[in-house]
Amino acid sequence: MIPMLAAFYLDLDERSQFHEHFARFALSGGNLPDNRVTRTQYLYFAAVYVRLSTEEEWRTSETTWIVSRLLQEVESFWKLEPAWQWDRSSFDGGISERLEWKLEIVEPDKSYYKAIIDEELFLFGIAAELYRIKDKWSEITSNEALLLEILDTAFRVFTAEIVFIDQARWLFQPGVWEDHPDYLYAGHEEKVPGMAPAPVSGIAPDSSHSHRMPAWLDSLEKASRLQSDFDADWYGLLIYGLRLQFLEIVVNEPDSSFAGFRLTNFMDGWNGIYRWGYSTQGENQGYGPFELSGTLMYGWWGLLGGSEIGETFAIQASEFPLEDNVLATYVGPNTSRDRHPILAWPAFFENGLAELSMILASKIAYGSDWR
Repeated sequence: MIPMLAAFYLDLDERSQFHEHFARFALSGGNLPDNRVTRTQYLYFAAVYVRLSTEEEWRTSETTWIVSRLLQEVESFWKLEPAWQWDRSSFDGGISERLEWKLEIVEPDKSYYKAIIDEELFLFGIAAELYRIKDKWSEITSNEALLLEILDTAFRVFTAEIVFIDQARWLFQPGVWEDHPDYLYAGHEEKVPGMAPAPVSGIAPDSSHSHRMPAWLDSLEKASRLQSDFDADWYGLLIYGLRLQFLEIVVNEPDSSFAGFRLTNFMDGWNGIYRWGYSTQGENQGYGPFELSGTLMYGWWGLLGGSEIGETFAIQASEFPLEDNVLATYVGPNTSRDRHPILAWPAFFENGLAELSMILASKIAYGSDWR
């Protein structure tokens, strides 16, 4: 995401590589994996590309095909394709019906049943990116009501599920994940084989999944500006508050013993263990304190914008090549998931891609008014 945004925002020749990528995607029939999170994440990436290329008056038969495909996928996820839910039958009315249930239920049997999950947030982002260019595409204009319905629901989510810590800083659904298996050992700050669960009441979401939040909020803020200054100002307030929370609570600056930025494992500053015994880590393995910091290298936090964010990423870029203890912390227990060789850890931190992401994220943050 960050390289593509930088290519367009900084007017780089590398934009052509993204035109070529998405042309290949369209010409190949747009095959995508069945995994809903992977699918919606790529579709969000495609929606951002279409918006960027449209703003530059770049229109081809391939981009036209992608717009139609995105609209089909949005409608399917929103109201046609059954939406799964933990420990119960799927919602036949799609994500729309599931979100209504989550917004209405007060005390579910398990708190995480109410959690707003990645595929829902990515769908909000896709709808927002398409809405931003509705006046340039008749295909989008004819689906405006669908997009507005999704954006209205997104606004309800980002008002009902926000808990303010002070006048600016906030947390998203604190406590909702506290009884989920991924969070059950968060009360421990040391890895001990065979340790007992130690849930933390009111715990905030993990900082790894949260690194996409700046992009989603930016998409929603820009889309809302076209229909409601009130909604857009609300999202702007959330971006400001998230920036403060990130800089003041989540980020730990480099010091004499650690030449790199570290993130607490959870967005409220708690730094206990995450995903102990998770399937991709194995028995008696999990993410210890600061071991989710590697996601900082993807650069998405740079979308919060501003000079302090820009400086954070510029300093981080200067720390390459990473010292051994920094690399070990960023990689953490690693994962058994298949990744492209360029993105696999630790290669990602050593082949120049993470360093490039830091440089580009810094430039995007410093020039955030361009967005």
